Amino acid sequence: MFKDKMKRWLTVGMFKELASRDDTATMTLDEARQRFVDLGDMTGYKFSQSYLGGWQQWTEMEASPTLAPYIEQWRDELEVKLRCEGLERIVTESETGHFQANKFLVDRGWSTRAAGRPSKLEVKRQVEGDKKVIAASQRFLTPLRS
Repeated sequence: MFKDKMKRWLTVGMFKELASRDDTATMTLDEARQRFVDLGDMTGYKFSQSYLGGWQQWTEMEASPTLAPYIEQWRDELEVKLRCEGLERIVTESETGHFQANKFLVDRGWSTRAAGRPSKLEVKRQVEGDKKVIAASQRFLTPLRS
């Protein structure tokens, strides 16, 4: 189901929009995005175990020039979701002593970025991500300002 006739992992062929043959596609890109975001796992491990043939297939998909931009968008959306949820918990739970765990989510503690000055692209992506988080979390912060 997850491999082609030559026993290679399916990558692009897994998705109805991109597959050259209908019999290999198991989901749409939007369904995959929703599943990835719902699982809440930035690494993709849970997605690979739940909806693919395993971790090796996931790494093949990440390496695919066609799928890499989609996976990056999925991760961006998941990051915004996690940060927004973290902000919401910080607002509601900071008085109960759970601040550091939520701060980990907001600060992207799972990020494996190397030490040193961030590149211009990283700075730009961080600013764009922060704008998304601020916009998404406005409804949680507005009552605190009044």
